[in-house]
Amino acid sequence: MLYLRLAWLAALVLLVGGCGDGSTGLPGLDGDAVAAAEAKFVVLDAEAKAFDELRSEDADSEAVTAFVAASYSPEIVFDDVTFGQYDEGTEAVAQMYRTFLFYMDEASISHRPYILGDATAVSVIDFWDVTLGPTTFTEDKPLVEVDVMEVADDGTISSNVLFYDKQSLMNIFGAEDRLFGLIERYVGAWNTGDSSEVGALYTEQATRHDGLARIDAAGRSDIEAEAERWFASLPEANWETVVPFAQQHGDRAGVVFDVVDDACPVTVAVVWEVDEGGQIEEELVHYDPTTLRTCAWLGG
Repeated sequence: MLYLRLAWLAALVLLVGGCGDGSTGLPGLDGDAVAAAEAKFVVLDAEAKAFDELRSEDADSEAVTAFVAASYSPEIVFDDVTFGQYDEGTEAVAQMYRTFLFYMDEASISHRPYILGDATAVSVIDFWDVTLGPTTFTEDKPLVEVDVMEVADDGTISSNVLFYDKQSLMNIFGAEDRLFGLIERYVGAWNTGDSSEVGALYTEQATRHDGLARIDAAGRSDIEAEAERWFASLPEANWETVVPFAQQHGDRAGVVFDVVDDACPVTVAVVWEVDEGGQIEEELVHYDPTTLRTCAWLGG
């Protein structure tokens, strides 16, 4: 998570639609798959709560070690391309937490609802009372970190890849990364209702994995067919950007967005690997389970 990096710096697809009225405008999301994802990623809530308790207790080194051992796999990897840091193993992660607790004890942290896939989860975290470079981040204008995490078979966190939102990177580096242009084109293409506009964003051999709908699209034509199904089922929906995120000078990016149909927003997050030409090679799809249920995207 960024608080570990801050310390270092300081020293879609067939679904069910509607708006809570039991309608099934986009059938295909698998309720069992959603429930399994919620059970699998329960460790994320536990880790966040345990870390909050750790911060409030003025924890010693042994307490940090115990917290990391309980939350993370022995093979845990933290990969932060933006700030050029790669850490592997619980000993390295424990040291990062100790550094944060020493240097960043005054920082404020808030976790937004988790957005889940079958294999990865997206966590959006706001930080304030933090100064990086020329910018002091506040509660109204926080530093926004996006973590993409995997969980091992034993229920511990095994991987965490870090991203940051557009405004945070602009504030820190004073320049916009090239991948944010792709994000703008992506949301714009979905709002056209034209599957060929969507398909043009992907390489010919691209893949799109939507585990909660149990759908794998392989190749541009399959991805265009997926877009057609979305458009046919949700002809009046709008795609609205919530958090655009990327690695500065990296090859991975994504966006959290709301699919708004009949005034009911379902929160979705996609994460990409991007080729040198700026086209998507691989896409993973995630959903906020609470909004799925509120908007009746999990129908019978």
